[in-house]
Amino acid sequence: MEKENVIELARRCLNVEPVAVKFNFSENASADMPNEPLKYCEAVNRVMKTSKRMLLDYEHISCPAAKEILGFMACDQCKMGECVKELVEKGMFANEEYAIKALTSIPKLKMKPQSIVLSTDEKMPDVYIFYLRPREFMKIVQAYQRVMGEELKLDLSGVMSICGNCTVRPYLTNQVCVSFGCNDAREYGGIADDKLVVGLTPKMAADIMHSLMELKNGNIKESRKEVKM
Repeated sequence: MEKENVIELARRCLNVEPVAVKFNFSENASADMPNEPLKYCEAVNRVMKTSKRMLLDYEHISCPAAKEILGFMACDQCKMGECVKELVEKGMFANEEYAIKALTSIPKLKMKPQSIVLSTDEKMPDVYIFYLRPREFMKIVQAYQRVMGEELKLDLSGVMSICGNCTVRPYLTNQVCVSFGCNDAREYGGIADDKLVVGLTPKMAADIMHSLMELKNGNIKESRKEVKM
């Protein structure tokens, strides 16, 4: 039987267009770079809307925090201090201690990638990013419980929502990772008021999409067909 791609299943089961993220640590990648540096969340949104492959490297990511989270540069204590001060001044944290705790708890890539490719047709990505309505996410939770046999437990943060919490975190943990966005992601990443963001690894995405497809088709007792990740 022909294998089905996770992205194709997501379109059929949830009527959404996920973005596939591929970290290129050594090999050369084929994709167009943006004409100007973009915030990472802005790049994800652009690919989701246009379905055009995009290559990002150090020079083409405009957000210093995303560059650090995605492994393109080491933590700059001076820059981090500026970010902490800004977050406190904006009222997002009661004090600098809380802001530092939040920023340092966000997972970061340890190995520096040469580039990152974002697309809607990648067959072997490292992470899938979904923008979902609550009802669609409900289906994800139900499918997760069906295939994993346990409740879904979440780590939520109000900062670094797409780069850290829905790209790097699922890549490092293989967890279902969810974010309600941050100020930049809502503004630049195109997250509508009725949407949240979900990050899934290919294995987790395949299991969940497969379960959703079974439920949609009523094939509860049939063995799952293989999904190409």
